[in-house]
Amino acid sequence: MINLRNAPKYFFSTVALSMLLFGFNPLATSAVLVNQPYLANSDGFLSSVNGGYENAESFVLPGAVNLTSIVWWGSDAGADDFLVRIGTSLGSWTNLAGSIAKTATFDIDNENRDIFRFEQTLDSALTLTADTHFLSISQEAEEWFWTVGSLGSGFGQLGSFFGDSQGWFPDETAELSFQLAGEGQSQSVPEPGMLALFLVGIFAFWEGRKRSG
Repeated sequence: MINLRNAPKYFFSTVALSMLLFGFNPLATSAVLVNQPYLANSDGFLSSVNGGYENAESFVLPGAVNLTSIVWWGSDAGADDFLVRIGTSLGSWTNLAGSIAKTATFDIDNENRDIFRFEQTLDSALTLTADTHFLSISQEAEEWFWTVGSLGSGFGQLGSFFGDSQGWFPDETAELSFQLAGEGQSQSVPEPGMLALFLVGIFAFWEGRKRSG
């Protein structure tokens, strides 16, 4: 028999367990989705709109995600003048909006250029579906070099791409450094009507136990 003084404890414990069983996850936290860390003392590739060259990397998502931030590494440049884009095909882009922070790494590339870490926190999360996607990062105001990276434990793909006035072309040997962070959509949230009906059932059960006590 449930002691009436402990009934609220049992009720709220049951509700919490039910939310977990129904896939309700209000405390989702950001995690690294794709990781290609930079390589010090290595190449940097010109990715400057005014310089006539842009670069892109590809990655594969096995499931839908909410993208919240992007990190990349390269030579020194103004943080406010980057053009960051994502698309499901080369040349078909969505421009990303958000604040960009720049910090020094105290490493250099093979041309003795200081390497900086840039992170764009998106103004609002961007939903990406399970698919192959392309990330393009370029500088609109300065000559900037995107530092090469290595395939990490994420879902980066071998090779990268460069674009000029003639179109986009593959580079099978170069990996560019970047990191994507966000939240996976692996857990489903129940429809409000379903959850309400379930909670009504729990409340009725609790009331019945209280009367029987």
